[in-house]
Amino acid sequence: MPSQLIWQPTSSITLRPDQYSDGISAMAFSVDGRFLAVASGRRTEIWDTASDTPYLVGLTPEGSDIILCINWLRTRSTLISGHENGDIFMIGRVHCVQSFRNEPVVALSLFEDKFLAVLTASNVQLWDVDLRGRTVPPFLPCDLGELIGSSRPQSIHWLGAQRLVISYPGTILVEWKVHFAPLSLAPSFRLGAHHSVDGVLADISPDNVVLVADLARNRYMMISLNSPSALAVVLHRPRRMPSITAASRAGFASKYIVEESDGNIYLWDPSCHRYQAIVTANPPVTALACTSVNSSSKVAFTGANGEVEIWRNRHVGIASSLWVMGTWCIQMFMYILALVTVTAWWASN
Repeated sequence: MPSQLIWQPTSSITLRPDQYSDGISAMAFSVDGRFLAVASGRRTEIWDTASDTPYLVGLTPEGSDIILCINWLRTRSTLISGHENGDIFMIGRVHCVQSFRNEPVVALSLFEDKFLAVLTASNVQLWDVDLRGRTVPPFLPCDLGELIGSSRPQSIHWLGAQRLVISYPGTILVEWKVHFAPLSLAPSFRLGAHHSVDGVLADISPDNVVLVADLARNRYMMISLNSPSALAVVLHRPRRMPSITAASRAGFASKYIVEESDGNIYLWDPSCHRYQAIVTANPPVTALACTSVNSSSKVAFTGANGEVEIWRNRHVGIASSLWVMGTWCIQMFMYILALVTVTAWWASN
């Protein structure tokens, strides 16, 4: 019996007209997958998506400039936002952590609500942030120099308490070993492994698996950063899906790959080449967010009209699986019976 991808939509989210005037710049699910933060302009709406009818639960105070990226703390409903003018806000306590000389904040990565890695257009800094919002002076890793040339960093990810990965165009992944001395505020940095892969970095999963888009060969590859060899595993996409372009984006959602190509969303399972297409009402997709908690996955995306669609996968229990299998067997039996009947009638005449 062929496997099925069963994803269903929930009620859509529509931002307030005054909130959406600057478009949606970033979205992020909370760690438990319940809340969805939708950033537009200088403010962020917080939506509760626990049920099939999401509802607005909060609107953050207005920040100093356009929000470019957001990230949730793990242990409480607190949001960190990076702004175009370089400000970083811990939203929920209305506390500005630091300004980076008007250099836009490209990406943020948190490790256990303790260490905040901040990526700007030309800088990488590490902050030690406690739950009261205090920080010690930022830490800057040494110059990468010959390894990446003049390339600017694109994304940053914590892989563990002492592993930090920075990606550059290429895809070049540079791993840093970070050591925090007990009696010193400033950690020490040591250059670790680095990997060069032909393609575009799409996502890094919580278990340190990298998803890379190979545009030349129209495929994706997975690389585990937990393995010393870091061999690439090729993921062959379903043939009916559109070709990958430089504008395509993708991410992990449990065992599925969520891909935005040709203005639509595709959910596909690499193990069985099955996929489900979601035709967006207002392409192109301008923002995409995924979450997976206890094998339950959600995908949120928005188009050109400010409406956010949320889809979740539907798990089929044992009883439902048996019912589906039984229904499939009955349909096959009826098909064979009809075929035998037609064949016998044809032979008798």
